Amino acid sequence: KSCGANEMLWTFRIRTDQYAYETSWKLEELGDNGWKQLVYGPPKPYKYDDNRVYTGARCLPGDRMYRLSVMDAGQDGICCNYGSGTYSYRVNGLTEFDSARQRSF
Repeated sequence: KSCGANEMLWTFRIRTDQYAYETSWKLEELGDNGWKQLVYGPPKPYKYDDNRVYTGARCLPGDRMYRLSVMDAGQDGICCNYGSGTYSYRVNGLTEFDSARQRSF
């Protein structure tokens, strides 16, 4: 996928744990009136399948601020005790964050 001249390619990858139905995420953009949701997953009314990898990509304006939130309704996280769930994102092909490599914040 290629983006416009002033855009960046944002790629998201999530591997669900054994309780994937608890997992969701959203990407927001900061605008004049606060944070605005751009995209989210899973698409309503669906839920994710257990222990599966999902990926997606989107072209975003490069001069904006973004916030990614990954939520677990069970509040026990997506890794460790109930599988090996992870998530990561790339910007223009470069890994900016990978939860499999960085466990503390």
